[in-house]
Amino acid sequence: MLNFKYGKKPIKLLSSNDVEMLWYKDYKVYKNHLSILEDISLANFKKDRSALFSYIHLLESPLRRISNSLGRRIRKLLNLQSGQTMGMMNVHCPLGMLNFLNGLALEIGTNLNRKKPFPYLVTSILRTTKHQKHLREIGYPASEFSSHCCGYAADIETGWLIKNRPRAAAALNRIIENYYLKGIINVLTYERLIHICLNPEYISHFEQEGNISCADL
Repeated sequence: MLNFKYGKKPIKLLSSNDVEMLWYKDYKVYKNHLSILEDISLANFKKDRSALFSYIHLLESPLRRISNSLGRRIRKLLNLQSGQTMGMMNVHCPLGMLNFLNGLALEIGTNLNRKKPFPYLVTSILRTTKHQKHLREIGYPASEFSSHCCGYAADIETGWLIKNRPRAAAALNRIIENYYLKGIINVLTYERLIHICLNPEYISHFEQEGNISCADL
């Protein structure tokens, strides 16, 4: 069983990153922000307001760096879930991945007997190879190949959930474990987040209009 109550170092590696390389080595990767904007098949979940999960859009520019840092400090002082991240640079992703993540929010909500989806925090989905290289250069544990660069991976914040919403953390734990055991996703767990990658065999399932459920898989 997955266990998010870990120590200070990156912990149990459920499946190697090699699995994701085998899955996505022949898929398109996005080299820069322009390549994302040119792909009209990608969903813009900020523009469409279609995300059922929560996220922070990081707008990087010299003028915004101070406001980005100040905003995070304020969110942390207020003990908001969003205080655990600076945000994601790209608010685009493949439709199948968006539907999968939205389905996860709905399933957590159902587990908690909520009428609404639970807005867990996603810190990263689609990354460009340029940004992935930058992360490595500044010391972030970012591999040379990443399924993030294909748009079919997501990082989910768990540290805040464990401390502040333990029932939601437990629900997320059960659901992710179930998806992993069914082979729907690959999972890597770290100190304060989990990395999930959608098995490409299930992309077509989640691309179907209105189909954001794993229940029948």
